[in-house]
Amino acid sequence: MNIHFILHEKFEVPGAYLKWAQKRGHHISSTRVYEEEELPETVDDIDFLIVMGGPQSPDEDRQVFPYYDPKAEIALIQKAIDADIYIVGVCLGAQLLSVAYGGKYEHSPEREIGVFPLTLTDEGLADEHTLKILVLL
Repeated sequence: MNIHFILHEKFEVPGAYLKWAQKRGHHISSTRVYEEEELPETVDDIDFLIVMGGPQSPDEDRQVFPYYDPKAEIALIQKAIDADIYIVGVCLGAQLLSVAYGGKYEHSPEREIGVFPLTLTDEGLADEHTLKILVLL
């Protein structure tokens, strides 16, 4: 399996996700956004996209983080959705994933902290993508 990480900051590391992929012998690639590396143009060579966290948000002003292009990342995530590949979003990555699916996100009142219960709707329980997420856990 080809796993691609999008990394937004040097201090936001893939940690357990990387160890999981290495332990299983998966091919690993990454885009270090903070080093101004280009995002992949397609998802043709990606089986699993993992979008990590960062201090940015999906509506971030590029003047604060000139290397971060949320519109380009959302477009890549939408390509991954259309290609029906596995996707995990962590923190900022989850916010970008929500926007790519047409959803909303909210800023937590506590900076960088936000743990909330997750309840699936009947539609969510019936969605084949939910099963993919649960299988990966």
